[in-house]
Amino acid sequence: MKQWDIWTCDFADAGPHPAVVISHPDRVARAPLVNVLIGSSQRASRPARENEVLLNGADGLDWETLVKCDLMYLVEKERLYRRRGSVSVARRRAVVQRINACFGGASQFFAGLKAEWGKSRDQRPLRQKVSRQSRDSSPRWLRN
Repeated sequence: MKQWDIWTCDFADAGPHPAVVISHPDRVARAPLVNVLIGSSQRASRPARENEVLLNGADGLDWETLVKCDLMYLVEKERLYRRRGSVSVARRRAVVQRINACFGGASQFFAGLKAEWGKSRDQRPLRQKVSRQSRDSSPRWLRN
């Protein structure tokens, strides 16, 4: 099991869904619990929202799948079964950018996710200064 692998996870509250492992490689190698992002179990029938990234067959999935980047699940590695594939490099960038946008200032925590991309500057996403946002200027999906 590695960071960016896609597995099937039997989520307690949602049942079986694709799960993208986003924990640091050291945690994946040593700890019994890992952080994952949940993917839709049914074929995507709409474009990705602000908090989602669309994965597909290039990532090892059977069909286009929406992955939510605004909620991380902490799951036991034992709950992950049937490896489906691995997130492509281009989509890894998109996932990290969505996580950064969703978590704002806390996104520095996810700097370890960038390590997989190599060290050249052109492979890293552009950093943006995140200002404090009022409730009214927050993304629509956070207002409810």
